[in-house]
Amino acid sequence: MGLFKLYTKSLNLAPSVNLNELCILSERLSGSDIRDICQSVRLQVIGELFETGEANKKETQPRPISMKDFKRKLEERKPSVTLDMIKMYNKWFEGFKAL
Repeated sequence: MGLFKLYTKSLNLAPSVNLNELCILSERLSGSDIRDICQSVRLQVIGELFETGEANKKETQPRPISMKDFKRKLEERKPSVTLDMIKMYNKWFEGFKAL
C-alpha cells in the first residue's frame, strides 16, 4: 500500500478510492507499473477538461479521481512481472537469503 500512498499523495482522490483494494488488484505489478497507472489516471482526468473545453476556464479544476478510474486502468495494464520471474526471484532469494 506504500507505493499507492506515495504516488497518490498529491492527487485529488474521491472518497471511494480504497488503497488496500488497489493493492490487491495490482498483484504482480511492479513499482514502476503502479507509478505509471497513477500518472495515467491523473492525465486521463486532466484530459477530460480539454475534451470538454473546460480547460479554458481559469477556475475549473479536474474532478476527483475515483476507484472506477483506477480499476479501468488496471484492467488495461498488463503486469510487467511474470509468474516465472517471481518463481526465479524466490529461488534466488532462498539460495542467497539476500535482496
